[in-house]
Amino acid sequence: MESKPATVLSTEQLTTLANEAFKGYIGNLVSFTPEALTKWLNDSFISLPLSHIFFSPENPDEPIAFGLIATHDGRPGKSRLGAMGVVPAFQGKGVGGRALTTIIEAERRRGVSLFELECIKQNTRGVQMYKRAGFEVHRELVGWQRDAPASGEFQDSSELTSCSFEDVDKVVKTHGADDLPWQAWGFTQDSKAQRAFRLGDAYCVISNPEDDEKDTVRMQCLIVDPSSRGKGEASQLIKALMGRYPTKKWAAGAIFPKEYGANIASKLGFSQPDMYQYQMYLKLD
Repeated sequence: MESKPATVLSTEQLTTLANEAFKGYIGNLVSFTPEALTKWLNDSFISLPLSHIFFSPENPDEPIAFGLIATHDGRPGKSRLGAMGVVPAFQGKGVGGRALTTIIEAERRRGVSLFELECIKQNTRGVQMYKRAGFEVHRELVGWQRDAPASGEFQDSSELTSCSFEDVDKVVKTHGADDLPWQAWGFTQDSKAQRAFRLGDAYCVISNPEDDEKDTVRMQCLIVDPSSRGKGEASQLIKALMGRYPTKKWAAGAIFPKEYGANIASKLGFSQPDMYQYQMYLKLD
């Protein structure tokens, strides 16, 4: 199945295609504006020249499917299928599988050694399609959530300070695990919507806790310098944040390896939603 680079579509056309393909999506409601899609593409390291648009065999001007490819100089030899979708009229007809084969072969020709994606566990059709193409489940990615803390449950700390996104990014890029999921490895750096904090050698990026229109603070990144791991600094950081912003609910999306956060989440009263993702790998070399 042949494709064309995603640059053949305008941002408005790509937005329409993505919204149509994700109608009824098992995850969150997807409804991009062109501006929101552009921001998501940039935040997700999507390369439009390397991404794919597939057209109807009956109408070569009608886009029916897409596959968006993420690359980053900091992850040589690796790439990620950042999003893939087929419009409803062509779902269930094998278009997704044929498109995926085209995408995989293109990445192999580019010399990619490890092709990665995430798929919601409950999206059984998607999981099976990826497995048929050779992808294997590497690990589970989970999220956590909890209500606002009870009065006096946690205390603010004078050691909790703001820091720069660059401070956090340096620790992630230097000391983050090689197999850290792309969504946790490359967090959004938006000074209006996000804030970065540190306590000792623990660092995090969260949604703006002073946004009065949002009742939930969302964790985007949490990491501790290797020299201080195992000392409880990550827990202390989260406790201090909940103490400083005690009226907020707290949540982390399903982008974090289960084995990294389960103990901390349990200690701090977080629960795990039923929906989570698989991090899946396909070795191409």
